[in-house]
Amino acid sequence: MSTIKGNFKNSKIVSILDFKLSEHLKSIVYGGMDGILTVYAVISSSMGSPVAVPVVLILSIQNIISDGLTMGLGDYVSTKTVNQFLQQERGREEWEFEHFFEGEKQEMIDIYTEKVTFSSFREYL
Repeated sequence: MSTIKGNFKNSKIVSILDFKLSEHLKSIVYGGMDGILTVYAVISSSMGSPVAVPVVLILSIQNIISDGLTMGLGDYVSTKTVNQFLQQERGREEWEFEHFFEGEKQEMIDIYTEKVTFSSFREYL
């Protein structure tokens, strides 16, 4: 991958190569499923009415565009909110580590002893 990037410095191809599908896969699948279902709903509901086919196509395309925008905006806002929450929690933990070290140390001991049993440490003793 690095040799490919090296051959295309200062190119739009680099930004395409930097796109990580795994980071966006959940949003793509969720948005795709929602888009398919709503377009199906628009088409199936319009088949029972005397609406011309071009009108159904226009409604479907409009629905895809608006769904894509709202799903993307919703994903952006929710991801931003989660990131802000994680940063706030990290800041709180850093403050507690600096000002209440013994309590943080005991908290870590409690967390690890809850997750790992003593028998799993016997092989290291």
